[in-house]
Amino acid sequence: MLSPFGFSFSVAGLLFPFHIGVIERLSSQGILTPSTPLNGASGGALAAACAAAAFSSEKSLSASLRVSKRCNSEGAFLNLEEILRDELADICSDEMVQTINERAGSLEVLWTQASFPKLLTPVRSSQPFATRQSLIDVLTASSHIPLYSSISPFTVVTGSGLGVDGFLSNPSTLGCQDVDSALRTVNITPFAVVGNPSETVIAPTTTEIPFSPQDYVNLALGRPGPDEAQTDTLFELGEMCASRWLDLTRTEEQ
Repeated sequence: MLSPFGFSFSVAGLLFPFHIGVIERLSSQGILTPSTPLNGASGGALAAACAAAAFSSEKSLSASLRVSKRCNSEGAFLNLEEILRDELADICSDEMVQTINERAGSLEVLWTQASFPKLLTPVRSSQPFATRQSLIDVLTASSHIPLYSSISPFTVVTGSGLGVDGFLSNPSTLGCQDVDSALRTVNITPFAVVGNPSETVIAPTTTEIPFSPQDYVNLALGRPGPDEAQTDTLFELGEMCASRWLDLTRTEEQ
């Protein structure tokens, strides 16, 4: 039986708190439940995994702030993969993997496999994840910005070769892909470029983003990463966009 909604989380980088704000609002309204299918690319894959693991918003945002602080002190350029792997090693427990594997709704981590002769192949990794390391590997691959996250254009996914950012799996929608087990896929993005807010898009408009375009991109890349106040702002922006989508959906159903 298909779920009424499936949610696809776009690339986000360190704008990740936006996604957590959306998750918080949808969960509080009973729309995003353990039965809801999810997928995501890059920062969106991390957010989808947090939702699938039933992390609280506080736990997810604390992890985001730790990553931001390390980016600010060590520099995100060529260090981001190491910083992310360290954080994932801390928060990805065997219990987290078990929770995800036992979840009724699917979780798909969207990443891109680099191989020959076809250079880039979209991949969807879904539960059951065999080990915590296998989950860490695909989340890291999904978030690997070539020649920015590390000195290498690729990262290693154990048993699957080389991987790179999930953005490249579907650039036109910033990595969002259809959720096959849902009647309707709703794309979620902190960027105002995937389409106007609608019944199938949760996103801010350009005038709603409280940062200049350059500052917004820099925050996403961790140069610098969001501080506590900016993290709260991004979270609240996500909540607001999710609330608008809920209103649009209720109006459509009337």
